[in-house]
Amino acid sequence: MSRRGLFYVDDASAALPEALPALTEVRDRGHAHRYVRHVRSSQAFALNLFAPLDDDGVRRVFVYLGHKVEKVEPPFFEYEDQQDRLQEASARSPHRTQVDVLLRGTTTEGRRIAALIEVKLSESNFGSCSAFDSAENTSPTICEQPGLFGGDAEHCFQIQNHGYGHRRYAEFLTDVRVTPPAARSDGGGCYLRDGRSQPMRNLALAHLLVKEGDYDEVVFALTAPRNYERIWRRFREFTSLFADTEKVTIRELPAEVVARRQPDGGTAFATRYGSVLNDHALLHLDTDGSLLGAWVHRDGHATSHYPDDEAETNANRSYAETVIDGEEWEALVDRLSRTSPHVAWWEAVACTPDESAEAVFRRVRTQGE
Repeated sequence: MSRRGLFYVDDASAALPEALPALTEVRDRGHAHRYVRHVRSSQAFALNLFAPLDDDGVRRVFVYLGHKVEKVEPPFFEYEDQQDRLQEASARSPHRTQVDVLLRGTTTEGRRIAALIEVKLSESNFGSCSAFDSAENTSPTICEQPGLFGGDAEHCFQIQNHGYGHRRYAEFLTDVRVTPPAARSDGGGCYLRDGRSQPMRNLALAHLLVKEGDYDEVVFALTAPRNYERIWRRFREFTSLFADTEKVTIRELPAEVVARRQPDGGTAFATRYGSVLNDHALLHLDTDGSLLGAWVHRDGHATSHYPDDEAETNANRSYAETVIDGEEWEALVDRLSRTSPHVAWWEAVACTPDESAEAVFRRVRTQGE
């Protein structure tokens, strides 16, 4: 690293080995961010998280997002609509909405599914409306009016592309049910002038891709560390505004969920980003609440620790294996911690990505003494 440890010295250091070809391809297309080698780069985070996924990993991500696909394509980074059907580029700026990660899959029935994924690592909010911030805005009063595009898309300076054209965001969001923001998250005026502007553009692109026939269904999702509450709060403010439709949905996709679907279970990724990641262990409890064993998900599979090899302990472990074997870890953490079978109880507890099942067991047992 250089500059006091804030920057990696080259692309090979900034990217995990499985992600380096993707970074090279992004750089060749001219889409590598200026600070992609920064230790807090969201672009490097996205590459290191999604590029290592194999076909099975991509399928499992789609399942988490609510779609079962059979055929998949490798993750594609910094996607933009080459046809510019949202009509964003102009003489003023060539910028078009870029999607951090595009996942593509096809169901057994031949339905084409896409996931447009925005990835955040350290940003505190999404991009605000450039028209609202512009000193050249010829319709500032519209920004002060409630509603999408201030309730007057025709005269919205954003839709007018700063006077250089006509963007099609409103056209593709016309049929989406909109709920006014709650008072605590309403800054007044246009619903989109602050941090909801950037995800709105992604959502408009999702609806365009369906209406124009590129895909049959599209998911727009945010990926970030699970414990990064500030950006999740902003995203939920956005999702509370726009309703799902039959063919376009909005979902949350925690980074930890994706990492577990990497071939190594996210081990290398967690080694690099463990300080910002969150994890959960499952405690196997007796019906009286006493601790029997602990389970964590490491190197692509669930591992456990029980205190000794007595027959009763082996029976407890064997029972737990029948419950856990073959199940997705996130589903187990959610489901088992909310159920109470007569033969055993389960509890989910926070842990670090590198904490072993034995370490979790000893920590919890010590805390209970």
